[in-house]
Amino acid sequence: MRSLLSLIIIIGGNLYPEVCAQQAVTRFYHSNLYSSVGLFSKHQPGSFAGNDNAAALVNVSEPTIGLNVQKLFDVQQLKQVIITTVLPVQQNVYALTVYHQGVPEFNETQAALKYGMSLSETTGIGAGLLVNTYKGSGMKRAYAYSFELGIIQQLAKGIISGVQVKNPVGSVFTGTGNEKMESVYSIMLGYEPSEKFYSGMSYVWKSVQPHYFQWNLHYYPVEKISIKGAIQSAPMNMLLGVGYQAGWFLLDVYTTYHTYLGLSPGVQFVYRFKNHTK
Repeated sequence: MRSLLSLIIIIGGNLYPEVCAQQAVTRFYHSNLYSSVGLFSKHQPGSFAGNDNAAALVNVSEPTIGLNVQKLFDVQQLKQVIITTVLPVQQNVYALTVYHQGVPEFNETQAALKYGMSLSETTGIGAGLLVNTYKGSGMKRAYAYSFELGIIQQLAKGIISGVQVKNPVGSVFTGTGNEKMESVYSIMLGYEPSEKFYSGMSYVWKSVQPHYFQWNLHYYPVEKISIKGAIQSAPMNMLLGVGYQAGWFLLDVYTTYHTYLGLSPGVQFVYRFKNHTK
């Protein structure tokens, strides 16, 4: 019953927003709470570094490939898959990320090409171009194009701040008349006193959905084993995951907990073209 209820709430409100409101409707950017942990980390960056701020790509120094799979609220129809690749080229870093959620009858896909560049040892900037698509049952696929801009700045040793703007112009979907993507503005702060510990927090303002705070933690209690945790408000989400580092790759298993809709199990795999065994 809980799975059916969550499916009705999310699919009905997002894939079929026209039945929820007669006025202009807005579709939402999707994000993965687990891949956001350690956003500004200089010691443990990975292929998901640019997901929430393209400027954070400047911390990636080697090619990486990442895969994240999560079954939202343990509902098969809400399974989301994120595939990302990152390629550093001297002072520039390029990333291609594809997000997909749903089943053939109703689904959403977002593809993003992102770029990060170091301006100095303490400052980095980033930008991204995104193609957002969705398909409802019996509907043609709709498209909207958007962009994002980001900057990060090291304030002191181990302290990094960042700002991101996503889709400030409110891109409109083709063939829908009044349906558009939301606008998102974020401010972020990260603290990393050593290569074993990272803590970050952010405030996210959205044009339609509730604003929220997020706090996250990434810690290596012993060699090769990491623990990640996060708390997000509005809606209240909590996260806990465990990762294992073995040379060339990182493997994480995790779950998020929504106070009303329950658990969302997930797994994340990152392959790095360099052996990181300590």
